[in-house]
Amino acid sequence: MTLTKTGMQLELYPQVTGRHTLAIYSKVYESTKESYDNVVEYIVYCRSVDPVFMIPKELDVIVGPSWLTDKKGFLQLTGRDPVINTHDGRCTFGLTLAKRNIVLATLHGDHIKSGDERRYVLQTQRGNRVEFKVHLPQAGYYALKLLSSTGPSKFESFCNYLIICTDPDVVWPPFPNILQNPVGPTALMEKKGILKPSCNDPIIYTQTGHISISFTLKDDIKILPALQCDDVSLNDCGDKRHVTQVQRGHHIELQVHLPKTGSYVLQIFTDSKISPGNFEYTCNYLICCSGIETSGPGAPAIPQIPVGSSNSADKKSFIQPSQLGQVINSTDGRCSLSFSLDRDMSCLATLHSDDNKWNSQMERQYILQIQKQHQAEFYIQLPRPGSYDLRIYADNKFQPGSYELVCSYLISCSNPKAAWPPFPNILQNPVGPTSLSEKKGLLQPSQTEPIIHTSDGRCAFSFTLKKEMGIFARLQSEDVLLTEEGERRHILQVQRQNRVEFQVKLPQAGMYVLKIYTESEQGNFKFACNYLITCVNTQVKWPLLPLELCNPSGPSYISEKKGLLRPSHLEPAIFTDDGRYCVSFAVDETIDIVATLHSDDITTEEARRRYIFQLEKEGRVEFHIQLPKAGYYVLKLCTKMKTDLSNVYDYACNYLLYCSNTKIRWPFFPMRYNSWNSGYELLEPKTGVLPANTEVRFRIKARGLAAVSIKGKNFWPLTLGRDECWEGVCSTAGTKDIQVLVTNNLNKNYALVLSYQVKGVGHQRLIESSYSS
Repeated sequence: MTLTKTGMQLELYPQVTGRHTLAIYSKVYESTKESYDNVVEYIVYCRSVDPVFMIPKELDVIVGPSWLTDKKGFLQLTGRDPVINTHDGRCTFGLTLAKRNIVLATLHGDHIKSGDERRYVLQTQRGNRVEFKVHLPQAGYYALKLLSSTGPSKFESFCNYLIICTDPDVVWPPFPNILQNPVGPTALMEKKGILKPSCNDPIIYTQTGHISISFTLKDDIKILPALQCDDVSLNDCGDKRHVTQVQRGHHIELQVHLPKTGSYVLQIFTDSKISPGNFEYTCNYLICCSGIETSGPGAPAIPQIPVGSSNSADKKSFIQPSQLGQVINSTDGRCSLSFSLDRDMSCLATLHSDDNKWNSQMERQYILQIQKQHQAEFYIQLPRPGSYDLRIYADNKFQPGSYELVCSYLISCSNPKAAWPPFPNILQNPVGPTSLSEKKGLLQPSQTEPIIHTSDGRCAFSFTLKKEMGIFARLQSEDVLLTEEGERRHILQVQRQNRVEFQVKLPQAGMYVLKIYTESEQGNFKFACNYLITCVNTQVKWPLLPLELCNPSGPSYISEKKGLLRPSHLEPAIFTDDGRYCVSFAVDETIDIVATLHSDDITTEEARRRYIFQLEKEGRVEFHIQLPKAGYYVLKLCTKMKTDLSNVYDYACNYLLYCSNTKIRWPFFPMRYNSWNSGYELLEPKTGVLPANTEVRFRIKARGLAAVSIKGKNFWPLTLGRDECWEGVCSTAGTKDIQVLVTNNLNKNYALVLSYQVKGVGHQRLIESSYSS
């Protein structure tokens, strides 16, 4: 029966053939009379019946919209026909509410189980407009009943429809049991302060397993999302672990990552204003995923705070994030994230995973942090593919040393080849130059990046110094075994005036940490900063620097304080092709200097002095060096005041000497005695070993002498020339030693100033006793 404004229309579907009696009864609308009056009767003859057609027993007699539905306040029903025929098992219709009311719909039929009557109807409500989407479980005849509220938990039917589908291929599953009608944006959501949804549709379809939805918040409220599913087990906080949120000002975005295909319900709860901390249901969406063929990794269980940059991050001085979204997808297992800081503060980050093997020690091993001035940056490399939770903390300005959570990001990587090693345990975050290193006096770094990649195992970087200070560096590694002594023997440090430079040579390929320490006002050394140095070249094999080498090497503020000025060679390392070199300084006459040559092969104190010949002229001191063979050597210079009668010299500086020419074999310089004046200059011969049975020419430049003689088997006096140079010839035949004697008064004895060895057996023994060949 269908009621119209002026009458009614009646359709009959007899179930058997033959004669039937149709009786029609009526009564006045809203009459208190319980019985109906017989109005008219008809005789109906039926010659055939439709055996398939079946009217559901739940269908009320009055079907479709009528003046009764209008009178009850349900207007503009889109389905004016009481019978809805659908070819695909789906239909949609709506109505307008004339006044505030709660309506719902139920679907009845032989194929619907008891209790599932509401699971095939999805309802939406925007303002006073209500719409219903109906999905039939299969072909058949169904009664759709629309009900309105008449009191608390009481509903009565105000309209119903007959829905018919004859397509045997139709099979629609029920909507999730946990789905609550109405679905999608509602008036309740607006009342709670969640406005301007980016998705107005109640059903969100995805073929990738990822969806995003955003809202504008009216007030500073907190929301809590949850993902539910009838078919997929979401245990261990799974209902929340697949949803992340990011909040910027009054804009909040939810990103959902589904574990597999299926139907899901995204529920949204808001913090109760009456009872803060208690979250109340606000709305829900239906998410249908058809595009994921295999299960994807879930997100790690994370704290219930907004993910990504949020109001919380802004309030804690983290501004201008490089990553506005809350999910970071990495293609190779690496990513970076940075913030601007509105004040000088300390921060740190930790990485979390649901992997059973993950422990607290690993939380910081895969993060490298850079922090300078008002910028903080985090480099993350993942040990394996999967989903990780990155949490960022800030130092509490009211409780220094106590860190509080700022924000969190979800990092996801599906690349099966992603397998990055952890950063060294000994690496201290932040890495590279920091505000701390600036406070320690290390300014204007030449290397601003925290990681130094070297192809040949060598690298160098420098700082400008705020003031003169003590500095030292250590090279450490978890890949390569380095003793405490070895940690310093791969670093060459140069420090002079207001600059320090570190030249590093790695022992082999691997990952290293270079830590730099500066001297405090109390005189002890404290950590300033560190760098990560990596090398993958397996051919790299730099030897240890000599044990005797002291940093800083070369001229420095220390050597200046000791009286060694205006050096001829500023670099700390000297490379020589022929094994000989000369270094000079300007010196004060009050300074006494001693120089020694050191290497792992030179073992005696005499040998350490005999490869250096020292002379002074025109206010400078010169050190002539000749190396016994190829290799690394250390030239060490020590000083004392001439007024100091002790034999104790203070370290002033040292140089690293290197010669790669394996053919060189320089002997000692001649032996000098105390009578040798530093103002004398030996021109020739400078080698301390002379050939046997040979005439050798001598030239010595010296002032104030009365005579100079050479003693061998016989005496050979030298002659004074015009340029104040004593010269002459002597023979080395028949003697093992050649001595140089001088006197400033012919009436006095001669003083021994130099002695030479004549090449032979005795000389060979001396060489073998001084260094290993």
